[in-house]
Amino acid sequence: MPPISKVFVFLSMLLLAACGSNSQVPTSATAIVGTKAIIKFQRSELVAEVTDVTDRLVTTEFSNWNGDILFSRTEYRGLIPISGSEANGGQWELDFDEVQLEAFFPLVPGKEIAFQGNLKNIDQGTSFDMWAHLEVVGEKVLDMPNGKRKVKVIEFTRQYLWKGKTKNATEIIYYDPEYSMSLKKVTRERGGQTYWRVIRVDRPGNVSNTPPRQRRSGTVMI
Repeated sequence: MPPISKVFVFLSMLLLAACGSNSQVPTSATAIVGTKAIIKFQRSELVAEVTDVTDRLVTTEFSNWNGDILFSRTEYRGLIPISGSEANGGQWELDFDEVQLEAFFPLVPGKEIAFQGNLKNIDQGTSFDMWAHLEVVGEKVLDMPNGKRKVKVIEFTRQYLWKGKTKNATEIIYYDPEYSMSLKKVTRERGGQTYWRVIRVDRPGNVSNTPPRQRRSGTVMI
């Protein structure tokens, strides 16, 4: 798995909550197919394009500026990764009770939950258990070229077993409910910190400076 893909696999895995009514939550994700986001990650930039929205699931493909697809992710409401595939053919999926996820919406400060899941590496036939604690810790306004965006700030701490060793990580996620998209993430893991931020979002119908992406011949993603 390419290093940058590993970062995204573990950047955001699961977010759940246990209380509150979901009567005000749209019955499906509000992401729009064709939406493109430019992500600044360290010294690199990625293009993320929403390629499918089915009920509450949002599938996004991530590519470089040459149009080479690096990996894809399917996320619950564009927030919680539940499966993915890599350009080299690797595939993974998360095994857990998805019914629990909807309890996290609408995202209200103070909601929190702890839960357990199992991440399966399909092509290698391996898996590991993980435990997570999640909480909506507040709200924030981010300045974007398209205008100001009000986001929910979510703290996600996790612990997982990998090759017999316990690993821990803490992540802060800035999530835009209208876009069904995370606009910023900060992860602290293994004594280090990684950071990325969406610097532009172009939805279908908006004027875009994003160059057309050319698909690499022969690349197949799910």
